[in-house]
Amino acid sequence: MQIPFFLFPGLACTQRLFSPQREGLSDICRVIVPDWVEPLPKEDLRTFARRWGESVFVKYFSQNDNHPKAFNPSDGCFVGGLSFGGMCAPYIGEFLEEHGIKVLACFNLATIQGGSQIPTISRLLWQSINMLPFGGWKFLQLLCFVSLKLRGKHYSMPRRETYLQLLESPARRCHRVLQMISHWRDIPQNYTFPQIHIHGKHDVLLPLSKLEQTDIFILNAGHLLTLTRIDEVNDILRTEIVKFIS
Repeated sequence: MQIPFFLFPGLACTQRLFSPQREGLSDICRVIVPDWVEPLPKEDLRTFARRWGESVFVKYFSQNDNHPKAFNPSDGCFVGGLSFGGMCAPYIGEFLEEHGIKVLACFNLATIQGGSQIPTISRLLWQSINMLPFGGWKFLQLLCFVSLKLRGKHYSMPRRETYLQLLESPARRCHRVLQMISHWRDIPQNYTFPQIHIHGKHDVLLPLSKLEQTDIFILNAGHLLTLTRIDEVNDILRTEIVKFIS
């Protein structure tokens, strides 16, 4: 049985975000995008991430009648995520290791290493937006819908995908996720598993300049790396994964 690679998506939480990785890495690992867990009111990011990790543990590693083909904990796994999912991934890895699952590595894509790296102006902007009902997401979704209808055929694939993700994501979810991010202030931590970071130098949502630039691959890209730089991202993931399973 292949080693699982759990990839956690960003704000809109659509599995399409990792379709290129699911297909491109299928010969060396099994890419799984875990089911979304609804955030609780006023839940902090670390607590939410650990609940997400608990759902992964129960579904994929608990040996019982409902899951007769669960993965073997001793084989280990990889974790990773993009944007918000990348913020959660290390905490999820931490939870899994506490429950006897060996995390071979954590891949952080287009994300930050701690809440202390969120630019002040971004934090203030997100908090201001979230003061509106459902964080103004209904209005934003309306703008995306109209824009796609009028000019969608002229947009690049990543731009269309961004709009589609926003349209598909429930407003309440976006509101609570943004609330968790804007109140996240943890500093970057060290974990028992290695972390590999992939970031775009043109990422304006989570700027490269705020990161600790060690063990980091920098690509000529923006935020949606997995869709805009498919071959480059998959090559990096493949090279790093092989180091741990060969």
